[in-house]
Amino acid sequence: GQGLATYRELIGNLSTRTKPEGGALNLVLDRWISSVQSAAAQDYREFFRNEIAYRETGSYPPVMHLLAIQLSSMDEELLTRAAAGYADLLDREGEKYGTMQIGPVNAPVYKVHDYFRKWIYIKHLSYDILVKLISDITW
Repeated sequence: GQGLATYRELIGNLSTRTKPEGGALNLVLDRWISSVQSAAAQDYREFFRNEIAYRETGSYPPVMHLLAIQLSSMDEELLTRAAAGYADLLDREGEKYGTMQIGPVNAPVYKVHDYFRKWIYIKHLSYDILVKLISDITW
């Protein structure tokens, strides 16, 4: 139904730094498959080369610095609203610095000891920019 259509739209528009217009799924999968094949063959040098290429494509560490922010609350509705508001603030402020943002998303273990948890990830080439962004919005 609607979930499948949304998934297809997301995957079809997957973008990376090298393909910002979308359509990057094949590139991401090709690089990931190469890494897996190198690891299976126990070819460390080739695995490392492929893994770094994959991480460059997706802008993942160690190519980019990654800041993970966890928000939690016993009130799930409040958490959802607060996480969306905080993500909007981070996105607006992050535009000044050229950050990339993912989320808010549910934590892999969404509820722990009656607390619901959401994460927001922010990526940038510079660690100092991530620190500056957080210091700018922390009250």
